[in-house]
This record gives sequence, structure tokens and C-alpha cells, in this order.
Amino acid sequence: GDGGGGGGGGDGGGGLLGAVEELRRLHPSAPVVTASHFVPRVELSPEKRYLFLPTLAKAIGSEPLRARVEALRPDVHVFGHTHFGWDATLDGVRYVQAALSYPEERRGRLGTIATGDHFPHGGGDEPAPLLVWDGAAREFAPRYRAGWSAFYDANPRRPALTHLLAPYVASRYQAEPGVGEVGWGPGVTQPAWQFGPPSTHSTERAARAEREG
Repeated sequence: GDGGGGGGGGDGGGGLLGAVEELRRLHPSAPVVTASHFVPRVELSPEKRYLFLPTLAKAIGSEPLRARVEALRPDVHVFGHTHFGWDATLDGVRYVQAALSYPEERRGRLGTIATGDHFPHGGGDEPAPLLVWDGAAREFAPRYRAGWSAFYDANPRRPALTHLLAPYVASRYQAEPGVGEVGWGPGVTQPAWQFGPPSTHSTERAARAEREG
């Protein structure tokens, strides 16, 4: 499951944690990959000023899930739920989300959905699974480019900036004179979608031109 059981991340040394430790003892070079539908860390989602639904973080994951992943100490944890492409390493664990998302989302914000250039961003092929572990080469796939995780490579998280809304979020609200600001934040020179895989840029530009036209 998603690590939602009681007792945080521990299970007294038995159960799942005990089984994983035994596998590590028997196969010390074997990779450990865990997975959950929900998000195990808040750092794996954009800050609320970048979200249409600012309270999203309250519904996408849990502390027990984070504790379970940290207890398991995987090489890679694969997650989902938010439809944001992601590939980042935090505290020694690589976290990957390769979202399929809804067709409307892919048409409107492909740059922040895609993880790497393997999704058929411009072609007609069926979507292929994202390679995480290459069994033939006995190694993990190189890091993939994804819009939001690359954005946070270049820009620190500033959760205290609650008076600021990204332009696309602010456009959905009625502004009060003299209250708040609109923008991406101090030092941010380009939006998150421009950090996405290059193969998504033409789709993003076309979608934005259509909206703005």
C-alpha cells in the first residue's frame, strides 16, 4: 500500500521492513525500488502559490508515508497522484513521477507533466513506460528532465511567500486593490514549463498562444 498504516515507518523489525533488510543481506548489490500512488514528501509538489488549488498539499500525501519510505531506504521511490513530472534526489533517495495525466492536461501544460523525452510529445506512438532500472546494463536510468524538479534545481523553495501568486493562478481570482502581488517570485527568470523537456516546448507555446489569442 501507500504506507498509511499505523506506527509511522516502523514495524518492530518484522513485516515489510524486516523482509527488505533480509533481501539486502542476501543480495547486497540488488536495487531497491519502492512505489506509492500518493506523494511521500511535500518537496515533491510545487508550492501553493503555483497551484490552482492552494490546499492541494493537504490531500496528496502523508507523514506516515514519508516515514515508511525513509525507513525502507530505497534507491528510487516512484510516486504519482499530482500529475507533475518529477525526478529529484532528496536525502539520498531518488523520487520519480512519470505522469500520463488527462488529455486536456497534456494539451495545456505538457512542460510540467512530462518526465524526459520518451512520452510521445510530438509523435503518434503509444505512451511507453518510463525506464527506471536497466536490467541488462544493471544500472538505473540517468536522471530525466522534468519541469518542476528542474525549476527547483534553479530556484529555492520559498513557502513563506504567501502574498504572491503566479500569473496563471492569479488570473482565476478577483484581485483586491493593494492586496498581494502577481509574479513567479524573486530571482525567477523563467516559468516552470520552460524547464521541461525540450520536446514539450512547441506544444506549450501553441497552447499558450491559443489561450492568449
